[in-house]
Amino acid sequence: MVPQVRTGYFACSARNADQLFAKFTTTYAYEFNDENAPPPQSQVPGLTFPLGAFHGAEVQYLFDVGFFSELDSAQQQLSRAMVHYWTNFAATGNPNGGSLPTWSSYSATADVFQSLVPPTPTTESTFNTGHLCDGFWNLLP
Repeated sequence: MVPQVRTGYFACSARNADQLFAKFTTTYAYEFNDENAPPPQSQVPGLTFPLGAFHGAEVQYLFDVGFFSELDSAQQQLSRAMVHYWTNFAATGNPNGGSLPTWSSYSATADVFQSLVPPTPTTESTFNTGHLCDGFWNLLP
C-alpha cells in the first residue's frame, strides 16, 4: 500500500505543476510506465513487493549509469525513443522529430500525457482517473 500512496501523491502533484506551467509556457508532460524497469526484485535484498515504474527508474533509459541490469529489447527500443525525445528537446525546445510517435504539448483541458511504456511511447488520457488526482489527492490540504 505504501508504494501506491507515494505514487499517487507525487504523480498528482507533478500533474498540478504541469497544469500551472502550461498556462505560461509550452509544456511536455510524461509518465514513465515501464512496470518491469530494472532492477528486478531479486537484486534488492529484503524487497517484498515489485518496484514497478519507480521514481528515477527512467534515468537508466537515458544514461548509461552502469549499476542496473541490462534492458531487454523492448526496453532498449523505449530507451532509444527517450534519448531522441530528450535530444530533440535540448536542441529545439520540442521533443518531436523523425519517426518518433508525436508527443503533444500539455494542456489542462486535454490532460494528455506521453506514456513512456515499452516498446513504443503512446499518449495517455486517463492519468487523472487512474491516479485519483481530482477524486482524492487534490482534496488533501
